Amino acid sequence: MSTEKQLAKKPAAPPATIRDHLESPKFAQQLAMVLPKHITPQRQVRVAITAMMRNPKLMDCDQASFFNAMLTCSQIGLEPDGRLAHLIPYRNNKRNCMEVQLIIDWKGKVQLAYRSGMVSVMHADMIYTGDQFTYSCGTIENHTPHFLRTDKSKPTERGPAIGAYAIAAMKDGTRSACVMSIDEINAIRRRSKSPDSGPWVTDYHEMCKKTVFHRMSKWLPLSSEDFRKALELEDDEEHEMRNVTEPQTAQSLLAPVATMAIEEPEAPQDPRAAIMAIVEARGLTFADFVECLVADGAVTPADAGALRTIADVPAAICVDYLGADGAGENLTRSINFLIEQRKA
Repeated sequence: MSTEKQLAKKPAAPPATIRDHLESPKFAQQLAMVLPKHITPQRQVRVAITAMMRNPKLMDCDQASFFNAMLTCSQIGLEPDGRLAHLIPYRNNKRNCMEVQLIIDWKGKVQLAYRSGMVSVMHADMIYTGDQFTYSCGTIENHTPHFLRTDKSKPTERGPAIGAYAIAAMKDGTRSACVMSIDEINAIRRRSKSPDSGPWVTDYHEMCKKTVFHRMSKWLPLSSEDFRKALELEDDEEHEMRNVTEPQTAQSLLAPVATMAIEEPEAPQDPRAAIMAIVEARGLTFADFVECLVADGAVTPADAGALRTIADVPAAICVDYLGADGAGENLTRSINFLIEQRKA
């Protein structure tokens, strides 16, 4: 049998998958060109693979849209870890295929804002029936959550969410605030690509905070290129994504390529170390953290005296302050409250 006939009978190789391209040296080179120094290409690939394992629908998406999202996320300097940024599959009915939408979480935008060096405090939260909330002339004068109220008129139970707000304080003393009603937020949800699936269903309150934070962010005088690019990714009213990566860049990654070695997963982050990293990033000390613990009722004043270092704080308390996603939302809220109390 001739060589030509033998080659003709040889079965064709299966098409390369998204994971094949992710693990290729060619993609690693593309990532290395756009990633900041604190994120390695291997780490970014590992985070993306973890995202696919959590949401297998990503593997069925259009490959070019997946790599556009990955490169854009890398250009901004965030990881698509489901906390700072999200890779969301959605159906494009015009193209009759699944595509990937990059969503920058409000916590991701906060991180980018802090990187600018111009921001002192940023915070976003929900407003519920039963909270004490005062907003006047663009200034949030007070927000006391239902569970912290001690007045006699406090309702027995907290009611439903009625809105969300975001605040920012710049290092030059200027402040910005934005408040949106739940109806305004839901109107934006209805205009989004996936109002009845994805994060609007699984993480509704986070999407509410993201929506109001995004609207406020447009008023911030930040010159950070990464922050501006994150804002450009979505429209304030429609939440429609705009691709800022050249199409040919993603398409060029889809040729068959060899595989690159992936680093072993990192050990879980120590909650105590994570707590202190957040505290110190705000210019505070361990003593300030203990003050937060006492104010929140997490420890009694008598027990606080035995806390000499972060190692003395029970791990369960640290985990509670970090939250399930490790973002430290509860800790941030306590720190902001402490700072405001000291200013009063």
